Amino acid sequence: MSARVYRIINTLKPGMMRHRITLQNPNNNIDSGGGHGPGRWSDVYSCWAYITSWDQNESYKGQQFNVVVYQTIIIRYYPGLTEQMNVAYKDRNFRIQTIERYEETNRWHILNCIEYKSPEPPT
Repeated sequence: MSARVYRIINTLKPGMMRHRITLQNPNNNIDSGGGHGPGRWSDVYSCWAYITSWDQNESYKGQQFNVVVYQTIIIRYYPGLTEQMNVAYKDRNFRIQTIERYEETNRWHILNCIEYKSPEPPT
């Protein structure tokens, strides 16, 4: 974890947690055609969060210009959190890459995520 994230957590005030996010689990329902049904994700838990971007990569692949934005999301500890979950914030989606517990306590979770626009998260 970067020193920047430690500084953010150590100075975090309640007003800074102003982003209302929803944690989502994969929806494993199979429709009649054998594919995933509508609503690929099921809402599990909503909470307040602090969202900040920390890096961005640009690439040109398959005659398409792609931008990948890496985000750090800080939330209060949630015991059911897994890396298979998705984070939804307004019309934005984030794929959780790693989960860190601040100082190995059950107080904060630091989620390192990739923001994506398509219906399916990047692998």
